[in-house]
Amino acid sequence: MLKKLVVVATFTGFSFSAFAQGEEITYEVPVKDPALQPFATDVITDASLRKVIKVDPRRPERRREFIKLDYTMPTTLVGKENLKVEMRGPIPTAGEAQMKLSSTQGTATCNQQVAGTFDCRMEYDKLNLPIDAELAAVAIENSGLTPEAIAAKKAVQASFSGEPIGILHGLRLRQSGH
Repeated sequence: MLKKLVVVATFTGFSFSAFAQGEEITYEVPVKDPALQPFATDVITDASLRKVIKVDPRRPERRREFIKLDYTMPTTLVGKENLKVEMRGPIPTAGEAQMKLSSTQGTATCNQQVAGTFDCRMEYDKLNLPIDAELAAVAIENSGLTPEAIAAKKAVQASFSGEPIGILHGLRLRQSGH
């Protein structure tokens, strides 16, 4: 049986990690109505963007390196709890500030922002990202918001269902100590 060794490695001296102390990763749905903007953002608690190296211990020359992004979609957008998104892509060359990642679920274009953070524009394939508007509405109604906020969150969810696009903000590079 072939065993694989997975190593989280460094990328120009840093590893990709979702959190810097005291900062949040947010998921924003682009909306046309400015009144919906305050209701178009959710906090993501499990986002991870990192460089991965996989090495076959029996054949070290068989080494795969890639960038991996994974996180759980907000239930108020897709309806299903714990819906994981995972995308991968090539490691950018030195000096590149953009990464392109993909999977059957869609594509992500990640651009470096100020101080090493990345924002990733997510565009999903409607056929491969299950969205249940009725379950999303139940999640919104059970979120403890005011009736006005519930109506606004439902409008954001309807916008997302029609055009499943979102932006992950605040993915941060940090020094790898492990």
